[in-house]
Amino acid sequence: MKSSLLVTLACALALCGVAHAQQTPGTAQVGQAAPAGDAIRLKVSVIHAFKSEGLADPKLDKIRGELTEAFAGYKGFKLLQSEELPIFDPMPPLDPNPAKSIKLPNGETAEFLHSGVSPKGQHSIRFSLAQAKVVVDLKAPLRKVFYQAGMKHAGGILILAMYLTPPTVEAAPQ
Repeated sequence: MKSSLLVTLACALALCGVAHAQQTPGTAQVGQAAPAGDAIRLKVSVIHAFKSEGLADPKLDKIRGELTEAFAGYKGFKLLQSEELPIFDPMPPLDPNPAKSIKLPNGETAEFLHSGVSPKGQHSIRFSLAQAKVVVDLKAPLRKVFYQAGMKHAGGILILAMYLTPPTVEAAPQ
């Protein structure tokens, strides 16, 4: 009985693999889930925000308006580090999309775990800071900057500006 159930399960998994292999890869559009087989990366920019007037960091020019509006109590913003993490692979080798982490300038470790995609293309990411006992479930689409902030650092706060990169597709041979 057990062996026939295992054989049936193995056949079903093999059929799923064949069906998946026949899909044509493509790029995901804003608000849509990535096609099966395409990997998603999380770009994380760690920004120090402080209340005193500071020099304008040219590396933040693209999001300066968003920063000053969303974090109105802060007048200076400086990019401290940038990381790019492979956050979601629909076809992981053995470990099904483990959490990824980065070390923050304030000594804490930020951890990111992709926990699914909604039918409307919103990616769920669990953000956590173990030392501060913070766990936040974030939802974000591809190609749109989103923020997590509030970690204390050097008289100000850290802002994590995050961006889910769409999958890249190589051109098919002609």
